[in-house]
Amino acid sequence: SLGRVTAVHPGYVVVERGRLFRTVLYIPREALAVERNRARVGITREEALELGWQWEPGTIPYGTEPPPHVPVPPPPAGLPGEGAQS
Repeated sequence: SLGRVTAVHPGYVVVERGRLFRTVLYIPREALAVERNRARVGITREEALELGWQWEPGTIPYGTEPPPHVPVPPPPAGLPGEGAQS
């Protein structure tokens, strides 16, 4: 179990687990399968964290790595130490 649904928003649901070491996940609605008043997700907590579901949609803390599904621009060409002639 990833936890208990604590809030429902138009594009995602908020799931919380734990008291002392609390985990909050923002799960996209398209990832949910609802059966008999139970929401199911076909991934583990670790996989959810790898997908960046610990961040509320539209927010990524400054200085952290973006989730894998967010494209990262390539570094500028010709930086010192990358084979550029000085």
